[in-house]
Amino acid sequence: MNDTTYPLTLYFDGSCPLCRREMDFLVARDRCCRLRLIDVGAAGFHNDTGIPVATLMTRMHARRGDGALVSGVEVFRLAYEAVGLAWLVWPLRTPGLAQVFDRLYGMVARHRNRVPHWLSAALFGHGCRRGLCRTDGDRP
Repeated sequence: MNDTTYPLTLYFDGSCPLCRREMDFLVARDRCCRLRLIDVGAAGFHNDTGIPVATLMTRMHARRGDGALVSGVEVFRLAYEAVGLAWLVWPLRTPGLAQVFDRLYGMVARHRNRVPHWLSAALFGHGCRRGLCRTDGDRP
């Protein structure tokens, strides 16, 4: 991976429990401080992407260290590689499978706020760090 990838700034929807849990999962594994997280729905969010906030809220976006913007499944490919989980990424880069994941991501992104808490907890853990998972609507 090219060093210009870091820091990788992830733009995520902080109102989405699934999104918060996944960001917490990544932060917990980011031992080299390669990731920066920005909640695009937070008060005072400074949008320096040139992408409308409504679009940022529809799918994951990231800015690589070299300034390039990426979105969708490519964000997860880069983020998981950044935290040392490249072995989870190989299906996302495999021809044929990559296209399936790209299509599935669109469906998941549209319905992400409907994912049950138990499922997001099963995928990314129950605990929260750095306050990313804490909202009044979350169950422990």
